[in-house]
Amino acid sequence: MPAQEHNLRSPLIVHAASYSAPYGGNFVASLKASAAACLDIGWRTMLVFPAEAAQRDWAAQLSADGFNVCFFPAKKSALNDARTLADLVSREDTSLIHTHFTRFDVPAYLARYFVKGGMRKPKIVWHLHSDFPIRMTPVRRLKNLLKFRLMGASIRMVAVSEHLRRQTIDTGFDAINIKTIPNAIDFQRVLVPAQSRAYVFCDLHIPTAKRLLLLFGWSPHIKGVDIAIDAVASLVRDGEPVVLGIVGTKELREFVGRRLPGEPPPWLRLLPPTDKVADLFHAASVFVSASRNEGFSYSVCEAMAAGTPVALSDIPAMAWAQAAPGAAFFPPGDAVSLSQRIRMILSRAPGESQALADQCRRFVKEHHDVRIWASKILGVYQQLLNDKIAA
Repeated sequence: MPAQEHNLRSPLIVHAASYSAPYGGNFVASLKASAAACLDIGWRTMLVFPAEAAQRDWAAQLSADGFNVCFFPAKKSALNDARTLADLVSREDTSLIHTHFTRFDVPAYLARYFVKGGMRKPKIVWHLHSDFPIRMTPVRRLKNLLKFRLMGASIRMVAVSEHLRRQTIDTGFDAINIKTIPNAIDFQRVLVPAQSRAYVFCDLHIPTAKRLLLLFGWSPHIKGVDIAIDAVASLVRDGEPVVLGIVGTKELREFVGRRLPGEPPPWLRLLPPTDKVADLFHAASVFVSASRNEGFSYSVCEAMAAGTPVALSDIPAMAWAQAAPGAAFFPPGDAVSLSQRIRMILSRAPGESQALADQCRRFVKEHHDVRIWASKILGVYQQLLNDKIAA
């Protein structure tokens, strides 16, 4: 993407994203697509991340590619973050602040009150990405009242699933001001692997006669790592030639260590995070999503785009996948049913598997391509800013 022309008359969209993961993945790809869509109509974009993201290669690459990238100060507090945003708004004449992953929601709201006198106050979009069930205590109800009813009265919100949209409305947020826009993926990430299945199996010390079952376990309990382990242990006892590969961090290793003390069983591989996810998807016979709850699963979408069959828990946030050809659902938390779904997928004839893989690719391409997402997000911006720009 070429560097953006610095024209203070054109609208500026500021993305304030609480994101500092080791790899940019589909989230950063989505921000880039949004910036490109804005640039096509003459709008500017600024990407603002937490201080720790400054050490990430993907952040350096964004700057090298001509994106306008900034970072919040290391000291975390809502007021500090609000003042940082207010300074940016005042200096750049910002039209809209789009927040991601909740940390900057309240600071963005407060920033409008710190904007220097004659500067226009930006519109705000909160983007709800994740579903973390929280017990409704009196304190939580009060927080919801303050955020979603009082602050939210002047906010537009985007939810990544209809399930999250309904949840947010139930907290008191005005239904008129929240729109469902499912996440999307960058197809180039998963279409062509850099390494063959044989190479991946050799690297992971998996016998070629085995079948790889893949799961991403960033938050092990939420992602249902224990459910998948129980299901695969049952398959192995029944003689199925399978190996479960789980991608995760230290948290995953500690979780598995508590669940399976001692040396990991020979049918289990704990894999480090990688940006070369295409290699894993194309080497796997089944992608497993055993999540207890989700916002929207990038990984399920990527697996479908790669043509990898999916076995996934039937939770509300995964309702979009009901329309995907061949998706095999199981009741949440039910390891026995998961093992049955995996066995069913592995028993499909090669012709049937290929036909379903092709249909899944088309399904994801038609509904969850990152360029489609960017166009829908641009539509939200245009609706919010049309009156302001005309004025």
